[in-house]
Amino acid sequence: MLFVDVGESLKSWEKQPMGEFYSSVMSGVVSRIGKASVFVLDQNATAMCANVFFSRPSSILSSLAFVRLPTETVWIEYSNVAAREAFARLGNDNSWREGGVFIERTGMLLTQREGAIEMEAVAQFRKDDGRIIELLTARCTFDTTPGIKIDPAERRTPKRFEHNSTGQAKRYYDLLSRDEKELAARDEITHRFGGSLHPDYVSLVSSLGGEDFKRTFQKTLEGHVSDTHTMFTTQILPALILMNCRNAIEQEYVEAPAKLNKARRAKGRPEIGPYRIVKLKLRPKQKRLYEQRGYTGIQMSGGLVIGHFKVRKTGVFWWSPFVRGIYSHEAPRTVHMVTP
Repeated sequence: MLFVDVGESLKSWEKQPMGEFYSSVMSGVVSRIGKASVFVLDQNATAMCANVFFSRPSSILSSLAFVRLPTETVWIEYSNVAAREAFARLGNDNSWREGGVFIERTGMLLTQREGAIEMEAVAQFRKDDGRIIELLTARCTFDTTPGIKIDPAERRTPKRFEHNSTGQAKRYYDLLSRDEKELAARDEITHRFGGSLHPDYVSLVSSLGGEDFKRTFQKTLEGHVSDTHTMFTTQILPALILMNCRNAIEQEYVEAPAKLNKARRAKGRPEIGPYRIVKLKLRPKQKRLYEQRGYTGIQMSGGLVIGHFKVRKTGVFWWSPFVRGIYSHEAPRTVHMVTP
């Protein structure tokens, strides 16, 4: 899991150019992750988040009034490979671009102050010479407070655009191409997001100086702001919406995995502590309906992915399943595995 491995990444930076500086940068985020409540999205939860992303933007916007972090500091991580597969199953045209950077796994450290969610993104890259875990150079924020943040005069007129998407993804993009209200809601969501240079990188920029370096670094920063925006809107924000849905949950306490930890010790890697699995729960009527039709547990979870959320005056509700995170002190290291 990335929240464990990010600490180990400090060793790899020792061999890299500017290794001492980067180790210092990573030490800061490692210490902050250690104080966070950890949520790990499994494959099914990732698929649910992709499904939420393709909801009407106006529904996403309405849900923001109820989006709260379950604890003061939260770490949410997911597999980018699973996310790509989930979006592909929903018909999204996300073909790999030659020469693009491949991110295997993403983790995001979140805090919330006066309605603004602040985020730090850590990405696990796969390169020819092995795995690299890096804190992205952007520190970003997302405004969840009520009201319109974008100037109404900046509203765009919907227009059709070419894409190769199918299924649910096609319906979503076609909606944006014809519905002024939904396009405006999507633009409002984007407008609420912003990013700037991460404070832990300030000393690097000031110490190296040079116009060529500054131009290169600025391009990197802009790319990382864009990457963080994509990570947040496609997985993290949908996960927070699901975690704030007001339905019931089931939990299961899991002991530290002895065999896996033995293998990790042999490789010199840190151990994984106890954690909790947070399970989605079908309402009894829905469960009986699935069972009558002969669906297995796996087929049930596949059916859950096509659910949707609704926003009411009293909160956000998931139809048919939901997820909500609950912090527990029973485990030395509490990990919430969001899974149906």
